Amino acid sequence: MRDGYWIFLVGVIVMMAGPTLTEAQVPYGSGGVPPQEPSAAGSPEWAAYVGAGGPFRIIPTMTVSERYDSNILAFRSLGGAGRQQWDFVTDVSPGARATHSNSFMDGTLTGQAIASFYVNNPGLNYVGAQGNFTTVLDKMSERMVRGLGLRVSGTVLYYPEQPAFVSPQSQLTDLFRGIQARRNNAISNATTVQSSYMVNPLVQLTSSYSFQTMRFIGQNNYGDTGQPLPLFDLTTHGATAGANYLVVQDHTVGVGYSYRQTSFGSGTADSVIGRRSFAVHGVNATWSWTFARDWRARVSPGLSLATQVPDRLFWTINAGLTWTGQQTSATVSFTRALHPSFFGEAALLASNVVSGSLSYRLSSTWEMTVGANYAVNTRSGTGLGSTSLRFESIGVNGSVRYSVYRGITAALTGSHNDFTFEQPGTTFRYDRQVGMLTLTAEWN
Repeated sequence: MRDGYWIFLVGVIVMMAGPTLTEAQVPYGSGGVPPQEPSAAGSPEWAAYVGAGGPFRIIPTMTVSERYDSNILAFRSLGGAGRQQWDFVTDVSPGARATHSNSFMDGTLTGQAIASFYVNNPGLNYVGAQGNFTTVLDKMSERMVRGLGLRVSGTVLYYPEQPAFVSPQSQLTDLFRGIQARRNNAISNATTVQSSYMVNPLVQLTSSYSFQTMRFIGQNNYGDTGQPLPLFDLTTHGATAGANYLVVQDHTVGVGYSYRQTSFGSGTADSVIGRRSFAVHGVNATWSWTFARDWRARVSPGLSLATQVPDRLFWTINAGLTWTGQQTSATVSFTRALHPSFFGEAALLASNVVSGSLSYRLSSTWEMTVGANYAVNTRSGTGLGSTSLRFESIGVNGSVRYSVYRGITAALTGSHNDFTFEQPGTTFRYDRQVGMLTLTAEWN
C-alpha cells in the first residue's frame, strides 16, 4: 500500500510540473480528479483564464446511480448465514478532471470519490476512491533526441469489489482476467513508462517498464462457513522491448521481448504462505494491417518461459479485429498468456480470454452498446504446481446512453455473470446480475 501511494504521488507531481489521457474503469463509473486548492480556483482572473480554454483546466464531474445487485458479496451463496444476497445500492461519485498543456508536455489528471449506500445491508456502506494520470513528454523528448517519444501513466484504485473484467484500455487489465474475488477492501495501482524511437520512417523501436501492486486490507467476515479462500497480495515488475517495421503502407511487422516478475505476499486467511515469486520471459512476433479502410487486424503469436521448476515453454497469442463504420463500431479479441492468480491460491495460470463488443449510435443523442467476455484461467498445462486450479467466467452486458443536455448524460445498463471456481476439495458456482440507472454531469 505504501509503495503504491508513493508511486501515485510522484506521478501527480510529474503531471503538475507539466503534463494526457487515462481512465481506469471501475465497476460502476469512470474517473475524475481530486479538487484543486480553492485559493487558486477562487480568483476571478484564474476562472476567466480557465474558462477561456487556457493551458490548465479543471472540469468537475458528478455521477449518481441507482442499481440492483443480485449478489452484493460477489461470492457464493451463504445459505443460512442470515444475510440477504440481493440489494438496492445508491452510488454517488463526485470528481474532476484536470488537463494541462505547455511547450514541453501534455497531461491529464483525474480523480473520483466513490460512496455507496445499501438499503438492506447498511453495514456494507463504504467510501472508496480512484485516480489516474497520463503525462505525454513527446515535446520535451523530441527536443533532446529527434524521433524520441516518452509517456508516463498511472492508476490507483481503492475499492472493496474487484471486478472480474475491465476494459482492454485500462492499465489494470493484467489483474482482472475473469477471476472474481470475494468482496474485500483492496488498494491496487499500475504505473507505466513507455518510450519509442523512430530510427527512420520505416523502423520504430519501443520499450516500456510497468509496476503493478495489489494489497488486500484486512479480512471481512460475512458469515461464510465454507472452506476459507484466501486473497494474496502481489507485486509485478514488467519490461518490454521491440522493433516494428513498415513493410508497405498499412502493413507492419515486428518482434518483441518481454519480462515479468510477480511476487506474492501473505494471504488474508489462516492458510497463508511465505513469499513466492514467478518470472516469465517471452518473445513474440506481430503483424498488423488495415484493409478495406474500415477494418484493422492484429495478430501477435509468441512463446513464454516460466522460470519455475520444471521450466516449461507456453504458447501465447494476442489477436484482435476491429471494424469502425460511420455509426457502428465492433471489436473482437482473443488473448492467451501467463497471468497470476490472487484468489484461492497464489499461482501462475494459463489465462485465455475472448471478448467482443458492438456499439451503435442511433442518433446524435442516443447510443447503444453490447458486449460479452469469456475467460478460462487454469494451472493445467503451465507445468507449475501439482494441484489443479481453475477459474471460468462468462459475462454479458448492455447499455443505452442518452445525451440529455450538453455535459449531462443518462445511461441504463445491465449485466449478467456466471462464475465457477475449482480447487481440490472446493468447487462452487454462482452468478450475479446488475441493473443500473446512471446520471452523469460534466461542467466542461
